[in-house]
Amino acid sequence: MARNLSKNENGNINRDRCFKVCKIVEWSDEDGMFVGQCPGVIGRCCHGFDETEVDRELRQIVEEWVELM
Repeated sequence: MARNLSKNENGNINRDRCFKVCKIVEWSDEDGMFVGQCPGVIGRCCHGFDETEVDRELRQIVEEWVELM
């Protein structure tokens, strides 16, 4: 799945496709905070006490991850 998210024919990052991947932010009782992940792209990669902030951070991580591909 991740290979399909790389650059378009002009060599630019296709951000529309980047943000169509599944991103999950959920509460973790084990960690005692929200944890963000993007299955198929990157596992648990960010955490925090504010769900909105974890979502913002996760989106940024996914965008950067796609740029590296």
